[in-house]
Amino acid sequence: YYGVYNLTRPILVIRDPDLIKKVTVKWFEAFGDHRDFAPKYADPIWARNIFSTRIEDGWHDLRTTVSPFFTSSKLKMMFGLMQKCAEQCVEHYKKQGGFVTIEAKDMVSRYTADVIGTTIFGVTCNSYDEPENEFRMMTKQAADFTGLKASKFLGYSLIPRIMQLFQIRLFNQTLVKFYSGLLNESIKLRREKKLIRTDMIHLFMESQKGQLNDDDQSIDTEFSAVDESDILRKWKKRIKFGDTDITGVGLGFFFAGFGTTSYIMSFLAYELAANPDIQEKLFEEVSAALQNDDGKITYEALLKIKYLDMVVAEALRKWPSDFYFDRECIVPFTIEPENEHEGPLHIEKGTQCFIPILGIHRDSKYHPNPEKFDPERFSDENKHNIRPFTYMPFGMGPRNCVASRFALLETKLLFAEIIRAFEIVILDKMKIPLNIKAKGFNYYPEGGIWLGLKPRVFTT
Repeated sequence: YYGVYNLTRPILVIRDPDLIKKVTVKWFEAFGDHRDFAPKYADPIWARNIFSTRIEDGWHDLRTTVSPFFTSSKLKMMFGLMQKCAEQCVEHYKKQGGFVTIEAKDMVSRYTADVIGTTIFGVTCNSYDEPENEFRMMTKQAADFTGLKASKFLGYSLIPRIMQLFQIRLFNQTLVKFYSGLLNESIKLRREKKLIRTDMIHLFMESQKGQLNDDDQSIDTEFSAVDESDILRKWKKRIKFGDTDITGVGLGFFFAGFGTTSYIMSFLAYELAANPDIQEKLFEEVSAALQNDDGKITYEALLKIKYLDMVVAEALRKWPSDFYFDRECIVPFTIEPENEHEGPLHIEKGTQCFIPILGIHRDSKYHPNPEKFDPERFSDENKHNIRPFTYMPFGMGPRNCVASRFALLETKLLFAEIIRAFEIVILDKMKIPLNIKAKGFNYYPEGGIWLGLKPRVFTT
């Protein structure tokens, strides 16, 4: 480990896998919070975001309340809604009748907007045929963490009291009213008409009635998926959601799932285009897996495509959505020395700890030839070679990503549909090697990822 400063705030950067395990799991009661991007008074909606909720403000209760939303049985329930979005994507490009030029993030962000719209907010839209639809436009605005919004986060990080004095809200209130209006109107209509739609709003309503059970019948073949910790399995208290809670949690799912998933899928599209042998093997495995299901992708069939899981896992290794994940020390803590030349490390309450995901994922000590895109790292024969706590695309410990299975399902479904219909190819205008630039809280190639979709020709 080593120390750095963010202005006047000390940060401990942890690189050792054993120490990462201790900080994120064994010592969770001492390192249980994320850093404050903004205090809870910055915006009432932000206060109910599961990512920013602190231990003292009821994080355990909130996490155990929303965890059942992402069990296998609930994801299977929402699978049909996701599938329609993936089919819309493929049909849009098929209708163009030949070779299609795309910018990867533009293509996948339309899909993620449609998925979030239908699964979280109960809104059916088609961002391919109607790219200017209101939901997508609002989604693009909400997910943009550059410019003024980035300045607001910086302001609340450096001068929170001044920001509070001038009553500067983090989020544009037009956006908040739009999303809360969608949720509240949908809930009202369903109560009045006794309607049931298998989406997140239905799960919120079931949770309000105390009828949401953690009835997981897991089909867990996914290497990258993270499990709930023993700490949370033992925690029985749950929250009865109010309207503000639903809006805050719903927007939290949106912020966590829209931008990050879009970036992951964009890089996955690039790697498949740049590695045609891997793409062809994936096409063959997807085609073979679906022969017994009349060509229709089912939830069970999708999760059993082993090579697809390997490809997605490798994309998450090489291109994790974040540079790092963090923990904050919530009580004074001392890391005792393990070697003779070391001394104790005293950590003050409020000290941030950064775990550099990208650096560890690209470290040849843990992942040989790390710049090579190689799904075979995650084969049954090789995956045991991956040292624990050196692969962590969704974080580690109790505060890992609650929606990892949702993100994986969303990604696999889209690429299974695309790869069956098109060959993804690199365009001449694409700049290689990629010139990566920071973009908000993420990173992306300067100039974009420009690819071609070449329709597959099937012979009988």
